[in-house]
Amino acid sequence: MRMELVMLMLPGVLVALIVFASVKRPDEPGD
Repeated sequence: MRMELVMLMLPGVLVALIVFASVKRPDEPGD
């Protein structure tokens, strides 16, 4: 795998994980 691809994908994966975690627990106050 190319390093450029990894660097481009890493931020997207992190954002996806954060969004997924936020959607998984909507009962938590996130303001």
